[in-house]
Amino acid sequence: METTIGLAPETTTEGKPTRDMRQRAGDACLAFAGTLSAALGLMPRTAYAAMDVSGTLTNVLNMLANGVILLGGILVVMGLVNLGPSLKDGTQGGGGQLSGALAMIVGGMVIVGAGAYFRTFDTNLAG
Repeated sequence: METTIGLAPETTTEGKPTRDMRQRAGDACLAFAGTLSAALGLMPRTAYAAMDVSGTLTNVLNMLANGVILLGGILVVMGLVNLGPSLKDGTQGGGGQLSGALAMIVGGMVIVGAGAYFRTFDTNLAG
């Protein structure tokens, strides 16, 4: 089925305008909308599959939780690496290195806990 757009002449034989510009633009828009709807009707229906919002949100939160847990794990490992030399030196370092290493380990554990807490969020939007 072929659609053609025919526009009426701007004036009649007597010189009077037949249709104003607004009517002609409206006709062109209607013709375009009809062509667009026909083209969309020919597209495969799989293109309009419903998106699983809850599943997508769950995947995003899981990826975020994995990143946060990784960051916390790195801090725990760095704190343990920092703890080794501070224990070797004993009290000669004044205890500043020891407290810094322990603070890094505890901070990493808190971050790992926050990442694990992300995984407990309920992302079911339907209720």
